[in-house]
Amino acid sequence: MAEGRDQKNCVASYTADVVAGNCYIYRVLHLCRATLCIRRQSDGNWGISELEVSCNRKADAITREYVNAWLEPYRLGI
Repeated sequence: MAEGRDQKNCVASYTADVVAGNCYIYRVLHLCRATLCIRRQSDGNWGISELEVSCNRKADAITREYVNAWLEPYRLGI
């Protein structure tokens, strides 16, 4: 809920999905302040579902590349 207040977004509405393990929410602090939602993709890997700065604006390409690089070691598939 604090993340939603800080970033002026609706991330608190994802609570049921997080509890069920369908997605995970992270606070991104490097390069720009953003909220990250990852979900399991069709290939079984975890990937970016949403990456947004305040007020649900899309994060810039450099931040998206940085987050993708952070996720890369966890792309193991199922």
